[in-house]
Amino acid sequence: ESFGKKIAGQGITRALNCTLRSVNTRANREVRGELNLKAKDIRKAMSVRRARGGQKQARLVVEGKAVPLAAFGAKQTRKGVTVKVKRTAGRKLLKGAFLATMRSGHRGVYYRRERKKRLPIDELFSTTVADAVRNDATFRALEGVARERFTIELTSQLELARARRAR
Repeated sequence: ESFGKKIAGQGITRALNCTLRSVNTRANREVRGELNLKAKDIRKAMSVRRARGGQKQARLVVEGKAVPLAAFGAKQTRKGVTVKVKRTAGRKLLKGAFLATMRSGHRGVYYRRERKKRLPIDELFSTTVADAVRNDATFRALEGVARERFTIELTSQLELARARRAR
């Protein structure tokens, strides 16, 4: 009896982790469909908390830090910098802004502040990846993927365990 519970528990844990992997991929794809970001930049904002033995819970944690405008295909022009934040929208001109690479290698979109002698430039940021994931349509899509995938994965894992036990 307890051996069966152990196998079922392992199956649930594995199914949760496989489902989480699928949800992570889908979240990345959904955000890329909405925002003009590279997969790498989206991945930086997301982390995975896998289910383990006693902890039957898997989580996709999406960071709420603002994304630097340079990540949105920033281009220097005579008048300033243009960026394309949303896939569906056109490029926006930020008058007076400029692209610069810091000594650390970080590339950003900056503008000169008025009346501040100390640290006279500010970096410009846009929306967060968390906001894009929180969007109703994206969230519903991820929920659907999670439900569908978990059912498939759990069935698969339990059949696999049954086949192993039969050997």
